[in-house]
Amino acid sequence: MEMNNITTDATQTYEAFNRNDTSVTVKVFYVIIALLGVTGNGLVLYVFFKLPKLRVVPNLLISHQSLVDLIVSFLLFVSFVFPTTNVQSLNTNHHAFANFLCKCFISQFVFWASMRASTTNLVFLTLERYLAVVHPHLYRQRLSVKTAIFVCILAWCVGALSILSSMIVYSVNERGQCSNDHLKDSGRVVIALVGFTITLVIPLVVMVFVYSSIIRAFRASKEWSSKEQEVSTDSDNSATVTEANASQTRSQNVYTVDVSKPRAERSEQLQTDGGRTTRNIFVTMFVICVTYLICWTPNQILYLHHNLVRQRDWTGPLHRFVILLAASNVCVNPIIYAFKYRSFRKGLKQLFPKYVPSSF
Repeated sequence: MEMNNITTDATQTYEAFNRNDTSVTVKVFYVIIALLGVTGNGLVLYVFFKLPKLRVVPNLLISHQSLVDLIVSFLLFVSFVFPTTNVQSLNTNHHAFANFLCKCFISQFVFWASMRASTTNLVFLTLERYLAVVHPHLYRQRLSVKTAIFVCILAWCVGALSILSSMIVYSVNERGQCSNDHLKDSGRVVIALVGFTITLVIPLVVMVFVYSSIIRAFRASKEWSSKEQEVSTDSDNSATVTEANASQTRSQNVYTVDVSKPRAERSEQLQTDGGRTTRNIFVTMFVICVTYLICWTPNQILYLHHNLVRQRDWTGPLHRFVILLAASNVCVNPIIYAFKYRSFRKGLKQLFPKYVPSSF
C-alpha cells in the first residue's frame, strides 16, 4: 500500500491513519479526539498541580498518565491529520537527515512510543493500587515521590524500546522512499506478536491479577470490620488506633479512630475515612482499565489476525472503526475522572466555582 508514494505497511494503524484517501469525516473524528485529549488532559494536569493537597503519589502517576495522553493527542493531530509524508521532501542528497525523518516521524516511532508509554504507565498505576491496598506497609516504605518519578521515566523507556523495531526496519531507499520493503513476512509477524503482547496481553494479565487481589482484600477488610464491632471495651478514655488492614490506607497517610465512640460508629468511621478514598481510587482506576481494554482489544486482535493471514488491505470500514476506537482512549480518562474521581471533582469545584455546580 502506498501513502504519498511512501511504503509504510509495517503496521495496520500507520497505514490507515496516513492514507491519502482517508475521508474528511474520519479526519474530523481525529481532530475531535485530539482536541478533547489536549483539553481534557490539560485540565487534569492544571487541577492536580494547582492544588498542593492533591500532590500525592497516586495523583502524581495519574497526572503523568494525563501528560502522556496529552502528548499523544497532540501527536495524533500533527502526525495523522496533517501527515508529513511527502517523499519529495526526503532529498537523498541529505541522506542522514532524510533517514532521521523516516525513522522517527514517517515511521510514526515518536507517536507509537508515546502510545506504549501510556500503556506502560497504566500498568504501573494498576500495580501501585495493588501495593497500596494489598501490601500497605511495603507501599509506605518504598513508594515515595522519587520512586514515582522513576516509574514515570521508566514508562517512557519501555515505550521507546518496545517500538524500537520501527526505527530499525524503516530506511530511505535508493528511490528516496521511506519504506520497510526489505522486512520479511516472518519479521512482520514477530513485530505484530510483540505489539499484541505489550499492548493487550500483559496489561490484561496484570489488571485481572491486581483487581481480583484488591477485591479479596476489600472482602477481608469487611469481615475484619464486622469482627471489630464485636470487640467490647471498658475504657471511657479517648484513644487512637492505627488501622492494620491494607484497604483502609490513603496514600501514605494513617488516620485515627476514637475508641470512646460506640462500636458501630467506630466501624462506620473505619469504613469511610481512608477506606472511602481508597475505594474511590480503586473504582476510578478499574473503570479506566476496562475502558482501555474496550478501546484496544478489537484493534489488536484485528491487527494480529491480518498479519498472521498476510492480509494487508486496511481500507475497510471495520479497520477504520477499530483505529478510531483505539485513538479515542486518549480522551476518555478525563471524563472518567470528572464523573468518578472524588478528589478531581472537588478540585474542579474549588478552582472553578462559577462554572462547576455545587451538586457536581
